[in-house]
Amino acid sequence: MNSVKGLVWNLPGKKKVVRTVKHPIKVNVWGCFSARDFGRVVCFKENLNADLTCHIYKYGLLPTAQKQFGYDSTLWKLQEDDDPKHTSKIGNQLENE
Repeated sequence: MNSVKGLVWNLPGKKKVVRTVKHPIKVNVWGCFSARDFGRVVCFKENLNADLTCHIYKYGLLPTAQKQFGYDSTLWKLQEDDDPKHTSKIGNQLENE
């Protein structure tokens, strides 16, 4: 269990109340950049999976790459780790569209 420690102001004779949030709202941010400029930023609440990664690449990465480098895909490279959602076979959908 995580314990949160902190200082709390308390008046003499008053009961100390500490409020906690059980499930805080989570916001994830994906972004891209190059030596030329910063790219689009995509915010999302759900967990990242292969489908969402493909959606982000289609609507976040590719428009940025086309704006910065034109339509010549040999002028830029995408670098990522070996996370399973990055190595999914559904990524080929982008190439076919």
